[in-house]
Amino acid sequence: RELALELLSSIVLRFPLFRSAPYSFVAELATTFAWILCMSGDSVVEEGHIVEEAHFVMHGRLHIDSTRPENLLKHRARIMEEGPLEFGVGAWFGEACLFRSGITHKLSATALVDTEMATLQASQYHRIAEKYPRVAEQHKNLGKAVEEKRASIQQLAYKASGPLPKASTSSFRISLYGRDSRVRPSATPTA
Repeated sequence: RELALELLSSIVLRFPLFRSAPYSFVAELATTFAWILCMSGDSVVEEGHIVEEAHFVMHGRLHIDSTRPENLLKHRARIMEEGPLEFGVGAWFGEACLFRSGITHKLSATALVDTEMATLQASQYHRIAEKYPRVAEQHKNLGKAVEEKRASIQQLAYKASGPLPKASTSSFRISLYGRDSRVRPSATPTA
């Protein structure tokens, strides 16, 4: 368990949902990740396929594209950028499956070089979260906030470079695992 957490911690703990989570929860979760090696040119995910797992890039680079440019907006640091994106070490995608089932990928990802990824099945995440009442309650509250449009899954999305420019001064406070954070509402649809 400790070895799994050590291997994943530098990347996976950047993911906002896990950043302030209890150590024991993250350590147990670390044991459920699957490791995938994609060779250069391999298709990692295809647009339109069902999202069942969150992907974390541990080593390598991915080419990210979509048939609809607006689908890439949530991953752009600057809204005015165009064209495909590149995700490197530390990037993640597929996080929406932790909150919704039956959704599809809005992007395609192809390995640019040999790329190693850690993947987390949504079902494994939920199984372990249920063992930790505080985590389960926080996840339920965040899910409810997303449904009520007070929060957006887009806020968990990896940004290809740098922080988003401040477009709004409104925000609300959300408490994740007993720690408060200010969150800015998103005007762009998620998934």
